[in-house]
Amino acid sequence: MSTEHGNRGRSLERAINRLFESYRSRGIHCQQNHPEQLHDGTLVRKHGFDFQIYYMRRFIAFDAKECARATWPLDKAKMHQLKALLDVEVNGGDAFFLVYFSRFKVLRKFPAHLVRDAIAAGRPTLYPDEGTPTGLNLLEIK
Repeated sequence: MSTEHGNRGRSLERAINRLFESYRSRGIHCQQNHPEQLHDGTLVRKHGFDFQIYYMRRFIAFDAKECARATWPLDKAKMHQLKALLDVEVNGGDAFFLVYFSRFKVLRKFPAHLVRDAIAAGRPTLYPDEGTPTGLNLLEIK
């Protein structure tokens, strides 16, 4: 695997982690989830989403993706991720895929149910304008 491919998505993750540092300094719970592994590197359990925030009785869960294409390939939404995000939605949380389209330099939120419905309809991709425009300040805190 090339370094470029292996680091894909890292710049978005770094930006989110910087945002989380700011949130934590305000007493907001936020964390990045990591897969559980044994000491030898054997994968024990994957997490369904990369990030979570709990703020003012709101639970927000999302998986961050970067996309160099004009559309986001839905095969990048892994089924275990989608299921976990749908579980959050069903229980009243805000759950989505946060996709950065590097070609257009835009960040979009795709709710889990929108991704599910697109996959069920046999769609291979989603366009940036099908997502909700968003800045990186996910809680819109001033």
